[in-house]
Parts: sequence; structure tokens; C-alpha cells
Amino acid sequence: MEAVVERAVATALKLVDEGDASESAWKTVHQEEGMVVSRADCEVNGAVVDRSRTICTVPGVCARDVAAFFFALDHKDKWDTSVEKIHTLEKHSDTTMVCHIVCKRIWPSAQRDLVVASHVRELADGRWIVVNESVQHTGATSGRSVVRAQSSIALLAKTIGSAADGTLRVDMQYLASINPGGWAPASVVRALSTKEYPKVLRKLSSACREHVTIQRNLTVERKLRVKQRQLRAA
Repeated sequence: MEAVVERAVATALKLVDEGDASESAWKTVHQEEGMVVSRADCEVNGAVVDRSRTICTVPGVCARDVAAFFFALDHKDKWDTSVEKIHTLEKHSDTTMVCHIVCKRIWPSAQRDLVVASHVRELADGRWIVVNESVQHTGATSGRSVVRAQSSIALLAKTIGSAADGTLRVDMQYLASINPGGWAPASVVRALSTKEYPKVLRKLSSACREHVTIQRNLTVERKLRVKQRQLRAA
């Protein structure tokens, strides 16, 4: 498992920091304020493998907030509407686990599922990274009609500015390479990535900011209660 995680981290960092040998193959498919989505696809055994790279900004939070929120399974249903159910198969540590994800069916294709090793860490330069890499696991069983998809996903987050002057934000890159497996029309795969990635990342940004705001308010309330108890005891 360690080798899978390290390879996924190294691959993501190489793409982000050094670029891609096929850089000319990347085409911008969506652009809005604070977000640019690019895509490059290829075929593996006749199936379209969709590769996307999204660069976006998340205001008011830090890189650790975004990475921790993205990694946590109990937050996933707040921003990823493609998931029908998800559970942990193995927990190697607080930063590494293996998960089985069952996706909602998109007609007319068969339902898909994924088995991924998920890992989060802070890098030496202060950035945070989360990788979700497809793996094999004997504990992941699915029905006959469910097709096993393969994915390689990485989220890289960097804190910019500070809360003190109101400039705090995260510059985020989201890299995804998805092989849906089985039969899936190429036009549908491409259309879904163009439409869904911006929607998913907007939801991630919004849900993360809401979560962080709630946690900050709870922290303030706890500090006030402690202060009040200290004053009463004085």
C-alpha cells in the first residue's frame, strides 16, 4: 500500500510542478471566475480514459482545511453527488485507508464502483495533498451488473494570504484520470466531466467553507464558556 501511495503522490507532484509531456493535448473545456477546467483523453483497450485538470480558488480557508475535508468520508455526501454509498475496507493509519465506493447509476450505462487507496499529507513546502488511487481488494464485492471503474485522483492545496487582512484563500489543483471500464459512450464520458467537475468542486468549496465556519464558531463558544467559568470561580 505504501508503494501505491508514494507512486500516486510522486506522479501528481510531477504533473503539477513540471507539467506534462503531452501538454499540448490539454484543452480548456470550462472557465468561470476562480476556476479553469482542462481535459485530455485517450483510449485504453477501446475505453475512453478521461483526464482532467481543474485549477480553482477557495476563499476564507487554509490548505489543511480543504485537504482534511476532502479526505474525510463523513463529509463526502455533502459535496459529491455521484456517490451512492461508501465504506472503509481497511484503515492503515489516520492518513491512509482503503475505501469501496459505489456510484449512482447513470442511464444507459451500467452502475460503477471503485476501490481506492486514499491518503492525505502535508508536504515539506507547506502544501497539502490528497490522493485517491485505484487498488485491488478482496473485501470489495459488488453485484454482477456493477462495473469496476479505475481512477487516479489528486488534490493539491496551497494556502495564500492570511486571515488577519482578509486575503486568506487556497489555490487548489484537482487532477483526475478516470477509466469507467465496460461500455460507456465517449461523448457521455466527455460531457459528464465537463459538466460535473465544476459542479462538484463548487460544492466542495462551499461545503468546506461552511464546515470551517461552524468549527470556528464552536471554538469561539468553547473559549467563551471556559472564560465564563474562570470568572465565576475567581
